[in-house]
Amino acid sequence: MRMLLSNLRFTASVLAAVVVTAVFAFLLDAALEIVLSMLFLGLVTAVAEYVIASRDRPLS
Repeated sequence: MRMLLSNLRFTASVLAAVVVTAVFAFLLDAALEIVLSMLFLGLVTAVAEYVIASRDRPLS
Protein backbone atom coordinates (compact mmCIF):
# COMPACT_ATOMS: atom_id res chain seq x y z
CA MET A 1 0.00 0.00 0.00
CA ARG A 2 2.83 2.36 0.84
CA MET A 3 4.38 1.81 -2.61
CA LEU A 4 1.08 2.60 -4.29
CA LEU A 5 0.77 5.88 -2.41
CA SER A 6 4.31 6.91 -3.28
CA ASN A 7 3.61 6.13 -6.95
CA LEU A 8 0.45 8.24 -6.84
CA ARG A 9 2.24 11.12 -5.17
CA PHE A 10 4.95 11.22 -7.82
CA THR A 11 2.38 10.97 -10.61
CA ALA A 12 0.32 13.76 -9.04
CA SER A 13 3.40 15.96 -8.67
CA VAL A 14 4.31 15.45 -12.36
CA LEU A 15 0.78 16.34 -13.40
CA ALA A 16 0.69 19.36 -11.07
CA ALA A 17 3.95 20.67 -12.51
CA VAL A 18 2.55 20.37 -16.03
CA VAL A 19 -0.65 22.18 -15.05
CA VAL A 20 1.27 25.03 -13.42
CA THR A 21 3.49 25.34 -16.48
CA ALA A 22 0.45 25.40 -18.76
CA VAL A 23 -1.18 28.12 -16.66
CA PHE A 24 1.96 30.25 -16.89
CA ALA A 25 2.13 29.67 -20.65
CA PHE A 26 -1.51 30.68 -21.03
CA LEU A 27 -1.02 33.79 -18.89
CA LEU A 28 1.97 34.76 -21.02
CA ASP A 29 -0.22 34.65 -24.14
CA ALA A 30 0.91 31.35 -25.58
CA ALA A 31 -1.33 29.91 -28.29
CA LEU A 32 -4.22 27.82 -27.00
CA GLU A 33 -3.13 24.86 -29.14
CA ILE A 34 0.29 24.84 -27.48
CA VAL A 35 -1.19 24.99 -23.99
CA LEU A 36 -3.68 22.20 -24.71
CA SER A 37 -1.05 19.99 -26.31
CA MET A 38 1.25 20.57 -23.33
CA LEU A 39 -1.54 19.51 -20.96
CA PHE A 40 -2.29 16.43 -23.06
CA LEU A 41 1.35 15.36 -23.21
CA GLY A 42 1.71 15.92 -19.46
CA LEU A 43 -1.34 13.78 -18.78
CA VAL A 44 -0.03 11.00 -21.03
CA THR A 45 3.37 11.20 -19.33
CA ALA A 46 1.84 11.00 -15.85
CA VAL A 47 -0.33 8.02 -16.78
CA ALA A 48 2.60 6.23 -18.44
CA GLU A 49 4.79 6.84 -15.40
CA TYR A 50 2.12 5.44 -13.12
CA VAL A 51 1.65 2.32 -15.26
CA ILE A 52 5.39 1.67 -15.51
CA ALA A 53 5.87 2.19 -11.77
CA SER A 54 2.93 -0.13 -11.04
CA ARG A 55 4.49 -2.90 -13.13
CA ASP A 56 7.78 -2.63 -11.23
CA ARG A 57 6.00 -2.97 -7.90
CA PRO A 58 6.38 -6.40 -6.30
CA LEU A 59 3.21 -8.36 -5.63
CA SER A 60 2.58 -8.73 -1.91
